[in-house]
Amino acid sequence: MAFGSLARQEWTSGSDVDWMLLIDGQATPDHRILARDVGARILQTQYRGKDLRLPGAEGIFGNMAFSHDIIHHIGGQADTNRNTTQRVLMLLEAFPIRHIGYSSDLGPYERVTRNILYRYLHDDTNFASIDNVGSRIPRFLLNDVVRYW
Repeated sequence: MAFGSLARQEWTSGSDVDWMLLIDGQATPDHRILARDVGARILQTQYRGKDLRLPGAEGIFGNMAFSHDIIHHIGGQADTNRNTTQRVLMLLEAFPIRHIGYSSDLGPYERVTRNILYRYLHDDTNFASIDNVGSRIPRFLLNDVVRYW
């Protein structure tokens, strides 16, 4: 999936291509090969007449991300800056490029996005509590958006 200027269709000269291979299921060695192939293709491709540049060196993009980490590591010590950034940007500006090997109606992007929202809204006791009607703010979602911003 694509993020940033490419996903928003605001591509300009000098923009980098923020992308990620979303793995939703069991990891295999083929995923690493596929991620390397995507990076190599970016270096050899043009988009709308402009050369594509690799993502930044921070490592947040230009590699694989696993749905389990993105969905289940919300808050706590296992929720890294990389994980939070990928999760929040999936909700704000991600664009699925292609579904590979999936025959169901929902591809990995749609399935993972729904599960992220489910975790934010259903598993947050402050938001889901019927007894506490006055407090209906999904705290973990709010926290992640503020941390990302």
